Amino acid sequence: SADPREGNQEENGKIEGAKGIGPAPKDGSGGAFFLDFFVGRVDRHERRIGGSSGRTRGALLRTGYSPGADGCALENFPQTGRGVILFSVKILMRWACCLGIWWPFLSGADDGLRPSFEGEKFVYVDSSGGKALPGGWDWAWPFTEERAGVRRGSRWALMDSLGRRVGEARFDWVGLFNEGLAPARQGSKWGYLNREGNWAIAPFYSDARPFRQGVAAVQVGGTPNVVSKIDQLPGLPEFYSKLSKKIDFQVPASSGGKWAMINPKDQYLVPPKYEVILEASQDLVLFQEQGAWGYLNLRGEVAIPAQYLKASSFREGLAEVTLMNCRKGKIDRHGQWLETAKILGQEKEDSRAAWVSLPTDSSGGSAVSANNP
Repeated sequence: SADPREGNQEENGKIEGAKGIGPAPKDGSGGAFFLDFFVGRVDRHERRIGGSSGRTRGALLRTGYSPGADGCALENFPQTGRGVILFSVKILMRWACCLGIWWPFLSGADDGLRPSFEGEKFVYVDSSGGKALPGGWDWAWPFTEERAGVRRGSRWALMDSLGRRVGEARFDWVGLFNEGLAPARQGSKWGYLNREGNWAIAPFYSDARPFRQGVAAVQVGGTPNVVSKIDQLPGLPEFYSKLSKKIDFQVPASSGGKWAMINPKDQYLVPPKYEVILEASQDLVLFQEQGAWGYLNLRGEVAIPAQYLKASSFREGLAEVTLMNCRKGKIDRHGQWLETAKILGQEKEDSRAAWVSLPTDSSGGSAVSANNP
């Protein structure tokens, strides 16, 4: 039978007129671009410094070298070869300093920018705590992959790390970006946005989880319900836990439907048939079938059959599980049960290896006291 998702693409369409972030303009060499940016236009073809430009004159005054009365000669400009070299080094150092200050803005990097709360609104501040971007948002997520979902009123939009809106403010919820895609809701349906604010996967599903390792879990059908997204937002700053209102962690979606697994091309790797599918971790994906938990591989095949009462995602090659008889333990990525004694023995060996690798003092003993391991 035909995939019901087909035809929905045309119905939902692409967001028209989305505004993305383009590459830095090319203007001669890289150094010429920054010279234009910080000093003003200069005639690079004649290799002059100075001229009658007010912007250039002001920039040169700020460097400590003032134009002469004729507008071309530079007072204090060194005449010897050594002096010219020193003069050039000083100018380059000033450009480098400016580049270091402005590079995060020129490159679109979001390093250091984080959301904060000012009055009743969200703002973005830099590492020093100063307001860095325009605020006034009713909700705002941290930047991931140079994009952040922000809400004003009931509508969500994307914003880049320069504070510019990307695309239209037409969404009902937007999550965090990962692997170039972010889950988003429009009306009662869920899909995935790309960084340009377009639908990479048109809204069709009743719920959607973030992409991890090239796969994502999506739900088809179910009963409309309000679900929590807190477990799908890892690494949130502690700031969010202190908010008195956490309404955007609870989102209208559905429950009781069937979960599937898709790739970024919106192709089913697993058709909608499981009770739950979670995010991938270390090449394995937790799923639930008839009340029991197991693990899928990234191709959608069952890697470890559903046989556990409880199970967690894999971390450092191990996962904590609970058997149906309530016995708890750990398994490796092949589903092999690791006895408690074996686990403790391995941890002891790891501790010994760490102790041996500690630096020693001049007497040949460990630098850490035996009474203070």
